[in-house]
Amino acid sequence: MKRLVLPGEVLGTIEEYIAGKGAYEDGGEICAQLVGLAIFKNDRKEALVEPLVKEVAVPKKGNFAIGQVEGVKEDLANVRILQLEGKRRLTKPFLAVLHVSQCGRGFVKSIGDAIGIGDFIRARVLTDWPPYQLSIAERSCGVIYALCPFCGKALVQYRGGLKCLDCGKLFKRKVAPSYVIKPPREKRP
Repeated sequence: MKRLVLPGEVLGTIEEYIAGKGAYEDGGEICAQLVGLAIFKNDRKEALVEPLVKEVAVPKKGNFAIGQVEGVKEDLANVRILQLEGKRRLTKPFLAVLHVSQCGRGFVKSIGDAIGIGDFIRARVLTDWPPYQLSIAERSCGVIYALCPFCGKALVQYRGGLKCLDCGKLFKRKVAPSYVIKPPREKRP
């Protein structure tokens, strides 16, 4: 049976249960550590508290994020973080910035040489506060999906950049190894 409990509420004694997740022992009593539903696992003699409100996923320094580029200037891009790798979906997107100095290991003259508006990128989060600063300098980071700005078709990887197979245009990008659309294989005779 589950019941709603508040922090500090007594769930039982140490003679009855051991403190599980969301519970603690205090002076021989097992108490709730957070607001949630008390669960008693009699087979293991464990009292635990399942949180009512799930932990909110927010970007943290070191996380890998998936985001969409919303605006590009000469040396800065605005990115909307849509997902954190290894975490559950975000309840809302977070705003981030990507500086040209964080687009590669070598010199990048303009941020437009690495990413474009509408591109989906994989980036490392560099700060713990908004607007979050991102980096795509690591080999595993960069553009993972992009559309042609002229015809709207999906771009494919092509010789270190991207190419539109419909209109034939080439685009400079810092492409991640995990780019979604690989070039078609040439047919062999």
